[in-house]
Amino acid sequence: MREVLKMLYRLQAVDSKISVLRQALKKIPIKEEESDVKVKTVEDAVEEIKRELEKIELRSRERERAKEETSMKLTRHRTQLLSAKTNREYSALLKEIDAEEKAIEKAEEDAVRGMREIEEIRESLEEKSEQLKDIREREGVEKERLEARKEELQSLIEEKMQKREKIITQLTPLHLITYERIRKGRDNPVVLVKDNMCMGCHTILPAQIVTVIRKANRICACEGCGRILIWYEDIE
Repeated sequence: MREVLKMLYRLQAVDSKISVLRQALKKIPIKEEESDVKVKTVEDAVEEIKRELEKIELRSRERERAKEETSMKLTRHRTQLLSAKTNREYSALLKEIDAEEKAIEKAEEDAVRGMREIEEIRESLEEKSEQLKDIREREGVEKERLEARKEELQSLIEEKMQKREKIITQLTPLHLITYERIRKGRDNPVVLVKDNMCMGCHTILPAQIVTVIRKANRICACEGCGRILIWYEDIE
């Protein structure tokens, strides 16, 4: 029975390692998603700047067309001014010409501001595009690392599972059932007994129970936590 207890303890060690490896494996997709989000965030920022640039360039073209139309009207009204026949017509044309000259002046000021704004946004787009290039390269390397880590973890899990199968073949179905039943409710179904204490729940065990555990003639469970107990010297 002592060898059975040792075998159960080894099985627990393997299961613990498998659990750790599986937890690490579960984190890989989360990290991959985080990597994708980092890239997507910068991609969205680049697209937003592009859309803003398109809007401003469109407004700039519309202002330029409006300015050209106003200039054509100004030219026509100046020509008409030379042939005005009444003071009323002359005054009306002067009023139109004055408004058109002011409109053109304002359009030219708006054009200067627009070009300055376009230049600033283009610089921002260039900077953000460079940032996107860098983060794509960096996260590309990270994704490769994560993929390699995933393969490594899967290989380690497979290796540990093979080791687990070898241990299981040396246990009876009853012993395995007992182990698995306890394992469903406890992280460590097999714990050491040292200084007359269950190292799982720190319950002080009766001397007669400790004697039975040291003899290892049968499986003993802790009355406090229900775990399988094994004398620490059998493991150390």
